[in-house]
Amino acid sequence: MSTTSNYYRLTIVGGTGVHSFVFTNSTIVVPPAASGLLDASDTAIDTFNVSGSTIDGFTEGVLTGGSLQDWRGVTFVNNGPITVAGADIRNSAISGYEGTADTSALIYNETANPVGEFDGSSFTKGTAATHAIEFGLSSPIAITLTDVTFSGYGADTTTSAALHIKRTTGTVTISWSGGTTPTYKSDGATVVVQNTVTLTLKDVVSGSQCSIHAGATGPETEGTELMNETAAGVDVTEPYAFTTDQSIIVRIRKSSAAPKYGPFDTPGTITADGYTLTVNQIPDNISP
Repeated sequence: MSTTSNYYRLTIVGGTGVHSFVFTNSTIVVPPAASGLLDASDTAIDTFNVSGSTIDGFTEGVLTGGSLQDWRGVTFVNNGPITVAGADIRNSAISGYEGTADTSALIYNETANPVGEFDGSSFTKGTAATHAIEFGLSSPIAITLTDVTFSGYGADTTTSAALHIKRTTGTVTISWSGGTTPTYKSDGATVVVQNTVTLTLKDVVSGSQCSIHAGATGPETEGTELMNETAAGVDVTEPYAFTTDQSIIVRIRKSSAAPKYGPFDTPGTITADGYTLTVNQIPDNISP
């Protein structure tokens, strides 16, 4: 952000009555060599919709409002920091942020987990050593990111890591699936980055009891139960918070009701891609 007071301002305000503002599939751009601020943070706005639009050149920043605002599928180019206060920015593309080192293209300082709000969005770093998303001191200790991609960002602890965690104490857990693994810098909090993957047992006989327990190698305590399900169809699935490879033991039983099948046991390993096993159960023609 510059220190000049001379810049374009686009301020959206509400008031008494119902106030709806719709700019879908539009291009809102600041002239070259100028700067601007887009402010839609007024809580009196009833509906604000810029989905599918391009927001370009607001180098003083973009201030969004709450959960009633729709910024889905927006292309943000060459803007200052985007402050998100619960607005929906799914499937948006953020690029060209050129703030000072260690600042962020998007700022989130709400207490709620932003689950769903950023889904499918992409962040591409500019030339400056900046972050994609800053999670402020009031941000949650459990953060979910789904199908979010980060391009060009640096390694953990650097001023260009994808995420900047501003909390100074406690533990912040970042659960991601799809997209790319986020790097992070923390101002003191312990950060755990885990990938939510799927454990899948395929072609299981309906009625079988399926269990997966942790083996001796990996972050889990040996014997920890990771799945315990009764097959209702041919496939059995269970989500798993992946951090590093984990050895497992798979056990499948169907012995209490006809048709019965012999025990099925096999070792395996959960990786960053999850775990998938096609099961081959053998009929038990001996047990009564």
